[in-house]
Amino acid sequence: MGVLALTCLDLPDDIYYNKGRNMANPTNRIKISVVIPALNEERYLPNCIQSLKSQNFEHPYEIIVVNNNSTDRTAEVASDMGATVVLEPHIGITWARQKGLETAQGEIVACVDADTVVPKDWLQQIYHTLGDDDEIVGASGKIFYTKGDTWKGKLPALLGSVILYSDMAFRYLFGKPGTLWGGNFAVRKRAVIKAGGFNKKIKFFGEDTELSLRLGKIGKIKFNKKQLAYTSPRRFESQPLLKTFWSLIANFVWLVMFERDFESRKRLKFPLLKKSFRVALYTGSILIVPIALVFYAFNPASQIYGKVYSAGFDRKEKVIALTFDDGPDEPYTSEVLKILDDYHIKATFFVIGKNAEYYPSTVKEIIKHGHIIGNHSYSHSYRLPFESKNKIQEDVLKTENIIYRLTGRKTGLYRPPHGLRTPWFLKDVQGMHYSIITWNDMTDDYDSAEDSEEIAQAIIKKACADGIIDLHDGKDSSHGINRSNTVKALPLILTQLKKEGYSFVTLPDLLQISAYK
Repeated sequence: MGVLALTCLDLPDDIYYNKGRNMANPTNRIKISVVIPALNEERYLPNCIQSLKSQNFEHPYEIIVVNNNSTDRTAEVASDMGATVVLEPHIGITWARQKGLETAQGEIVACVDADTVVPKDWLQQIYHTLGDDDEIVGASGKIFYTKGDTWKGKLPALLGSVILYSDMAFRYLFGKPGTLWGGNFAVRKRAVIKAGGFNKKIKFFGEDTELSLRLGKIGKIKFNKKQLAYTSPRRFESQPLLKTFWSLIANFVWLVMFERDFESRKRLKFPLLKKSFRVALYTGSILIVPIALVFYAFNPASQIYGKVYSAGFDRKEKVIALTFDDGPDEPYTSEVLKILDDYHIKATFFVIGKNAEYYPSTVKEIIKHGHIIGNHSYSHSYRLPFESKNKIQEDVLKTENIIYRLTGRKTGLYRPPHGLRTPWFLKDVQGMHYSIITWNDMTDDYDSAEDSEEIAQAIIKKACADGIIDLHDGKDSSHGINRSNTVKALPLILTQLKKEGYSFVTLPDLLQISAYK
């Protein structure tokens, strides 16, 4: 765990520096200052601070709570938990962040909202992105919204990824890359100072976009998909939904196009600019539609295009199903089979037809060891879900026949290649009496560069009762692809989940469906 600079801790002078204590050894200086703007946040703040205190960061860091003129116990709560508390009497998130910037002793300033919780590796991910590369002046990551109590509070959880990719797409069109999301970003302090600091003229919406545009002229802003944050949808529940979304979209589009905040439109009297803004707003709205269609085509839990099984049913037992994609691939599939035997676990292998033809004896071994086999297309092509009905059925049937010839079984389980679906694709495959299986727990273990421990931790973190884990014993229709990272991660996953009380069941048992026709 990293060394935390907290005002309530009596730490030796040689391991931290805070409130002006400048250590002779530069390695002991604060690397990251976390700034939390807080206006009446006594309810949310404890969880936020606790997640920051639990970081596995190896360098000294500090937590600064900027009391934005709160009338509740925000300041007391923050102080009791050991954070540095400073007062900013001017109410406004940019005022608060600027005060945090001026107070910060770290060379990197990380910003998070008071209602946000971050994983243990959040600071490490930020430091990994920024590090010593002066060309990179900002780092941003994904924000996941928790589900609210009302329908308005549930929308952000469904649309969060759509908004993120719309942001990136719109910036790309106008040549303004560098997404920064207000509840999850970090900046190099000297770069922000050089850019003029936080813009106090912006009250709330658009302040992160405006900062990213100024920083983008100084250096690069990098997006790190592993830099995660979890926040509440309360602002969508407490305010009129259309007004909130309008403010978000209007400010974003106006800023990206003209690099000035939306309120400034009132001072512009040029019809051409007004017309350009309307065009840009309509363009942005239109972009959301195809991006949303793509999002729901890949989202493993989406039922919009047709019924899929991404998890089991709500039961009290902590049961979970283990699945593997893209095999067989030797020697790795056989190594996986041996590990599963050692742990007395049965899994489901979604095989690619081409790979099954190449490793026929391995397919037979999967059945011999008591595991289930599913159909994962013949060549794992991205194009398949967009093909005609005849080509889709030809591909599915070709793999089905290969499996039947090798095992004597006609599988009734199908996993779309890459998880990609279209409405007609699902209809055609389901018309062949298949159940469509996706997942709710997967990481990028298919990337040979991924570390086995990181793979294991990512899977363990997402594990839940009635979950479906998706790992890869192969990759696409290639042969001999190195899958040693998955093989090494597997015992770590199984050991930890068993310690946590999980029991492993097959997909048919989890979903209460038939494995074979």
